[in-house]
Amino acid sequence: NAVCRTGMGMADYRLYFTDEHGHIRRALEFVCDDDAEAIQRAEQHVDSLDMELWQRDRVVAKLPGQHKRPASPARA
Repeated sequence: NAVCRTGMGMADYRLYFTDEHGHIRRALEFVCDDDAEAIQRAEQHVDSLDMELWQRDRVVAKLPGQHKRPASPARA
């Protein structure tokens, strides 16, 4: 588990990385003081997959991945 900070009133969060079909490919668990801190932490893990940040049974945020753009066509 990654930890943002230690202290009272902290919450467990899960960050799910999903593919283009919505299937979970991997997940991270961490503890933060509040949603804002958890979102900030999640944004540090952006990659090509979309992400969903959950706190227990509540969706906190949906974050798009950095989708790869197609290469420019070669010029003749």
